[in-house]
Amino acid sequence: MTLTRVLRYGWRAAGKVSFGLDDDATWGPDVKITSSSTYDDNAWPSFTVVKEGNSAVRLYIDGSQVAADTSLGGGGNVSSRVSQSSDDVEEGLESPYQGDSDLTSSDLELIRDTINDLDQEVGLRFQNVTIPQGATITDAYIQFTVDETTSGTTNLTIYGEDTDNAPTFTAADYNITSRLKTTASVAWNNVPAWTSVNDAGADQQTPDISSIIQKIVSRAGWVSGNDIVIIVDGTGSRIAESYYGDSDAAPLLVVDYTVPLGTLTSDSAPLTFGSDEPANADYFNGTIDEVRISDTARSADWIEASYINQNSPSNFYTAGSEEELVIAPGDASGDGVIDDDDVAYIGNAIADVLEYDPACDANEDGNINSLDITQTELMVT
Repeated sequence: MTLTRVLRYGWRAAGKVSFGLDDDATWGPDVKITSSSTYDDNAWPSFTVVKEGNSAVRLYIDGSQVAADTSLGGGGNVSSRVSQSSDDVEEGLESPYQGDSDLTSSDLELIRDTINDLDQEVGLRFQNVTIPQGATITDAYIQFTVDETTSGTTNLTIYGEDTDNAPTFTAADYNITSRLKTTASVAWNNVPAWTSVNDAGADQQTPDISSIIQKIVSRAGWVSGNDIVIIVDGTGSRIAESYYGDSDAAPLLVVDYTVPLGTLTSDSAPLTFGSDEPANADYFNGTIDEVRISDTARSADWIEASYINQNSPSNFYTAGSEEELVIAPGDASGDGVIDDDDVAYIGNAIADVLEYDPACDANEDGNINSLDITQTELMVT
């Protein structure tokens, strides 16, 4: 989007020019850029703002950029550690403990429970995940801490619970496996050996699970501050700390995200020129001569050229002395080629007794007659 205005005088706030952009129903600009110089000099500055997609807003005065915001949406990093014993749970997958949920285990066995000799599924719930709805997830992982050393082959698969706000786990049967999993999943194959108790490094960190988190925060009902459940199944054994075993070393979810500036919608604040209604704290104390809005984000070169063209058109052209058109004798039609058309042209000139034309005087004797036709025919031949 490109907005151009031709202004007179300046803004009430020290004569500076500002532009605000609001993309939601809450009053107040989400982005505001302001010139560093003042324009209260009784001149007519040309004020242009360009919104480049969802990445940047640029302010130009008289064809030159004076301010820019190139990080519109921003982003952030959030982390959430399992914070109660009912938020990291194991559910047996084999008889005699199939469907049973353990909410007070001192560790999390991923996946083989070597004491009871059975596989299980593990559920992890992370509370108050403050990511805006629709944010772009750029990185996400879960950090575990070693409770017991293990080194056998272990392959895990990670899912999310496909819901807006995941509830905590209960002792009800099948309280993990009955939950709807996300279609997105991440394989954590050949998990490195965990060789030292209390280790919490790269070997205990899952691969990037941003695709899973993205599925959840992109749901229409997701709200920043909701809770997320991650579900893990697979084969093998790695034994991590649980909340009940060591709350300070419980699983930790870490997410990086960005939030682009949204598309202007019908519930955006109204488009205003000359004031920041309804507050009226800053207003334009002068005259607006012209306003143009384009749905194309114009380049800096385009804006500069447009300004120069309007302000000083003579900068776009130069004019030298008039050049004399030189036509070769015999090229009666003046098309740069001597051909049968010229023979006919000379014949017509003789018949019509036209004013002397040097282009028709093929033999250059100062007369236009049949000899010129003969000379032209020889040139064509």
